Amino acid sequence: MHYNGHVQLVHAKEQTNVIIAPIELSTSLLSDESTALKVQKPTLSLTGHVDLTPNQAPEFELKLAAKSESVTKNSDFTIPKAMTALTVLGSDGHVTISGDVLSDTLPLGRLNVQGPINATHMSFSGEKLNVAKVLKQVKAHALSPLKPTSGTLTYNFELNKFNLFEPKLNTANASVTLHRLSGKWQDTAFSTLSFHDQFSFEDSHWQSQSTDGVLTVASMLPDNTLTSLRTNVKLRQVQESFTVQLQNLSVEMMGGKLSVPALLLPFGDVQSVVVSVDRLNLKELVSAQQSQGIVIEGTISGQLPVEISQNTKGDVSILIAKGWLKNDGNGVIKVKDNPAVSRMKSQQSNLRIAFEALENLQYHLLSAKVNMDETGEMILDTKIQGYNPDIDNDVNFNLNLNYDLPGLLQSLLIAEQLEKKLTDRLIPKESK
Repeated sequence: MHYNGHVQLVHAKEQTNVIIAPIELSTSLLSDESTALKVQKPTLSLTGHVDLTPNQAPEFELKLAAKSESVTKNSDFTIPKAMTALTVLGSDGHVTISGDVLSDTLPLGRLNVQGPINATHMSFSGEKLNVAKVLKQVKAHALSPLKPTSGTLTYNFELNKFNLFEPKLNTANASVTLHRLSGKWQDTAFSTLSFHDQFSFEDSHWQSQSTDGVLTVASMLPDNTLTSLRTNVKLRQVQESFTVQLQNLSVEMMGGKLSVPALLLPFGDVQSVVVSVDRLNLKELVSAQQSQGIVIEGTISGQLPVEISQNTKGDVSILIAKGWLKNDGNGVIKVKDNPAVSRMKSQQSNLRIAFEALENLQYHLLSAKVNMDETGEMILDTKIQGYNPDIDNDVNFNLNLNYDLPGLLQSLLIAEQLEKKLTDRLIPKESK
């Protein structure tokens, strides 16, 4: 460690003034094995004065500047060019410390300490920080999949009680607000995410306070497939890890809504939830695939019992057993000017009536039994019953639609599957 500077003592009657000329301390590395914290090339500069009077608390006014090449904690985070400039004031047994903390020129927060010397109150807060700029500057391993393009962060941390020798007695509060955050998490795009929650620290554990946090997202996935996601959030620390409970989770999709009463993250060994499907618009669902010549009008609702499990590698498995979907009312299926159907009609004249039945099928029943195995293959055992007034003919179809996309939220191939299954159903094997 290198030291440079001096201290001057000035005596005046019963008072001694300690004048601190610039004192500078520097070293190549500071590290703390208990916290795995490392500070590269730190330097400390101190100036000011301390007034000492017998039988009275000292009074002081100090300027403390500290900077380092980087601050790291294992691979958890790295703060390059961390620096702070603090003003330290003391009078009548009280102390006040205040100043900003920066990474290079980017503000990260403000430190405030005040109160009696033996019972100070500390807070560290940041106001409307640009999330994209912060994560570009500060490297946080847990947030590496997040690529924000806009949004702000406001936070406040307050240390209420601090005991260096008995950490279990420490208590703290914190609040976090994310406002209109947009960007990508890995390959999943999202926009206008907002979140607010308050936390407490007691018995060496963090947890959400009694008022549940609220998370909302305006849209997610390509072409805003999911919109208006909303859920209550409860966070709890268990030993060295955290669990997050989502309650009253709902998301709008294809003109309808999906909802789950509760979901625990991480998923763990096996977790059973029921996904409620409410009035999904079939026209939007089918048109998302832009399949020419197939139109389905109407809405469906139902329930999907889902089992979710996650192994130690983080791989997630999703099963659906005995789920069901059913139309909410009468609807229409129109298969017309579809290239595949038109080709078959010209080649198989004896099937013309069967194909024409699909040109204006006014159904009164459209239902499906839903199952999905651990490979992600979903099977829809589908029944369609209705009537075509143009040819005065009843229509009854039983179809098995299957695909291997993991989950209903990505099941946008129904139009393509319907086209193929209807064609296969109407054309005899020997004529293919």
